[in-house]
Amino acid sequence: MWYTFSQNNSGGVWDGPQYVSVEADTADEANEIAEIHMDIYFDGCHDGSDCPCCGDRWYRVNEHDGDVYPSVYGKSPKTLLNGISGMDFGGFKSKWAFRSADGKVWTVDRDTVAEHSVTNP
Repeated sequence: MWYTFSQNNSGGVWDGPQYVSVEADTADEANEIAEIHMDIYFDGCHDGSDCPCCGDRWYRVNEHDGDVYPSVYGKSPKTLLNGISGMDFGGFKSKWAFRSADGKVWTVDRDTVAEHSVTNP
């Protein structure tokens, strides 16, 4: 299953990819992989890393978040990234990072999303 983490723009600043998808057998495994290998952290407001009025930058996934393909609200990376051209502002270009079960890691943006088959179910 693929579990996708969506970054909250805590403090008005993006930090790395806006979306991160991890292939794992369970949500707990995906959360662990995301923390260890994908620079995702949880409970940022509690430890002072994130803005308390904006909320935590990242939230843990649960079993209901798993999907056969990486997606956000049912939209594939290709569909979502091609539909948010308005997100390219101030030098920021929305990105989506992936980590497959075999440990391969890659990042795509609107210009490169078509090159990766896992992002085009």
